[in-house]
Amino acid sequence: MSGSVNVRYGEKTTLLAASIAGIVLFAGAITSRVAVAEDLRCSVFDVSVPGFVGPGALMLTIDHVTGNVTGTFFGDAIQGFYNKISDEIIFVRQALGSPDPARTQVYTGYYWRDAGPNPIDNLAGSFEAFVGSSASTDRHRFGWEASCRIVG
Repeated sequence: MSGSVNVRYGEKTTLLAASIAGIVLFAGAITSRVAVAEDLRCSVFDVSVPGFVGPGALMLTIDHVTGNVTGTFFGDAIQGFYNKISDEIIFVRQALGSPDPARTQVYTGYYWRDAGPNPIDNLAGSFEAFVGSSASTDRHRFGWEASCRIVG
């Protein structure tokens, strides 16, 4: 080894290394992150949807590692996802426990916390309903909201 450096190849090597580093950083930025539900502390919510109010009607179990959601909504089983990064929840409900696809309801909502001496976890959004759950061509999207006072 002579100890001399070919500047021309050195510049190309530096440029190549910088390009690879940039690609690695970009790929890391767009790689999805695991959604965890550590901020959403409530599991039983009071719910209001058009025509229905239900104390304790939404019961959620959120896997703190995967963000998978299970539980019940007005007594019907639900399953979906909670994304801590966007604070978005999405779940599917089969109204009246029916396997009929026309009774499917798809809920999307967002989480936020009202701070203060009595903090409250809130979820609100909209849901899509189909003809089997009293929806129609003119009215198939509805709003919903849920809240839970955090104790302790």
